[in-house]
Amino acid sequence: MKEVSPDIAIHFVQIDLSNFNSIRKAAAEVNGLVTKIDVLINNAGIMALKEYTSTSEGLEAQFGANHIGHFLLTNLLAPKLFAASDGRVVNVSSDGFALGGVQFDNYNFDNGKTYDKWKAYGQSKTANQLFTISLASKLGSKGVLAYSVHPGKIQTNLGTNVDPSEWPKVKAMFEAAGMFLM
Repeated sequence: MKEVSPDIAIHFVQIDLSNFNSIRKAAAEVNGLVTKIDVLINNAGIMALKEYTSTSEGLEAQFGANHIGHFLLTNLLAPKLFAASDGRVVNVSSDGFALGGVQFDNYNFDNGKTYDKWKAYGQSKTANQLFTISLASKLGSKGVLAYSVHPGKIQTNLGTNVDPSEWPKVKAMFEAAGMFLM
């Protein structure tokens, strides 16, 4: 960035989206560094954990890190988004929403007893989209726009812990949901 514009100040802020204290600390640091936020991109995530895992607050880990972490961070940074004349929030979801809706009465999968890693991932991605719809509705009149995007089929390290033999099962789950992947 310095090559493009030497005046750009770059600050790295460490955050663990599965830990509320870390999120609050990072948000406080960001709020102390800037007067406004033009664009907030919520793009961190975990996928298909082999075993049920929970956050330090007791939430299923994918739901906690992929959705609740972004929800809390966005709310803590909202005043800086309002300070921008046209603040924007971009929530990176995925077509993984087709793998499962939000289980409002059982988002923790009976504390792991009924855990399904793909439904848990789908739940977190559906929650991203519902959060975006709510943000757009509630904050649009305050000048903040919200978008949910699917990055397309890209190669990242997000699925490195997934056994390759599982991908045909996942493809079948998408097809059962009426989505046909390339």
